[in-house]
Amino acid sequence: MSDTANKKVKVSDYIYEMSIKENPKLWAREILSYSFNNNERSKGSEYVKFHGYALEDTSKQMLDFYLDRCEA
Repeated sequence: MSDTANKKVKVSDYIYEMSIKENPKLWAREILSYSFNNNERSKGSEYVKFHGYALEDTSKQMLDFYLDRCEA
């Protein structure tokens, strides 16, 4: 992720930060280097789920939030 992004969105130690000013080819190379490491991706996914940020959990939270607002 960009090194200028809010640090609160870094929910895992498996996130790599890089300057947005870097060459796009360097960004692509970094992204591809991580995309082929399924073991690390699996660990990152488990870490995110453990801390309550699984897609299933957060989408339900958002749905409940908006439904509550509509009923008010």
